[in-house]
Amino acid sequence: MRTPAMDSVFTALRRLLLNRRRQAGARRGLIIPGPATTGKTTTMMALGRSFQPADARRHPGQDGRRPVLFISVPPAATPKMLVSAFARFLGMPLTDRLNQTQITSAVCDTV
Repeated sequence: MRTPAMDSVFTALRRLLLNRRRQAGARRGLIIPGPATTGKTTTMMALGRSFQPADARRHPGQDGRRPVLFISVPPAATPKMLVSAFARFLGMPLTDRLNQTQITSAVCDTV
């Protein structure tokens, strides 16, 4: 069930992701702030579920595409915890000996 808040986030993200007039290489991002239990995670998961099939229709035959990445990170997360979450999502092996820079490089190379 979609709520007005979800519709607002969906609209903002679609504009952000589909804006083709941006300079090449421009970074796109959106922060969705709000108190706990207001539906931020649910909204992002719903957006991902709707974006993934749309992207697959635009790029037929490219089954390996990952246009949507979703990770959950606690508020007190460190940069290493964040990049490690991406690495786990991508199925990359992690060891305690890898530092943040090494993990970040490996994640960027994979993505």
